[in-house]
Amino acid sequence: MDGLIGAVRRLLGGYEIGSLTPLGAGTDHDAYDLDGVFVVRRRRPVEDDDGPAAVEREVRVLEAVARVSPIPVPTVVAAAPEQGLLVLRRLPGTSLLAEPCPDPDRLVEQVAGFLAAVYALPADLVEPDDHPLSGYLAEAAEAVARIAPVLDAGQRALVEEFLATTPPPEPTIRLFCHADLGAEH
Repeated sequence: MDGLIGAVRRLLGGYEIGSLTPLGAGTDHDAYDLDGVFVVRRRRPVEDDDGPAAVEREVRVLEAVARVSPIPVPTVVAAAPEQGLLVLRRLPGTSLLAEPCPDPDRLVEQVAGFLAAVYALPADLVEPDDHPLSGYLAEAAEAVARIAPVLDAGQRALVEEFLATTPPPEPTIRLFCHADLGAEH
């Protein structure tokens, strides 16, 4: 942790760090709260990782989304792609994962506005996901064995019905999209 604190301090021009505490982890990064003001993301090396380019791409995407989003987007404060570091200004509030909305219908308009703005961004902002829809269905089928023990009979029937369907035709147009839109975001 001392190495991370030193790297962040240098990245922020000598910023005096009060506390750096783990927030959680994604598939390719660890996130830390920095003094309740910033979020520090440190990229973990992953197989076939393009390292610094991935951090640079994330900065470009965040800046592009911030220009069009009707809802707040984390602001990039500093980045050190070669170290896998990204410092973002922390957004106020609590994630829906930590505190579910008692009336989710009131979020529909905001989420729809956000998605419309994001879909209007150029698709070439990131590399295309050329994974065929049938591949996603195959991955879902493999995951069933892991989740089956926690499903009741009705849920299991719904999953089996979904897996038995033919995937829709492959898309003919490309859109930029938020492919990881979850309650934690």
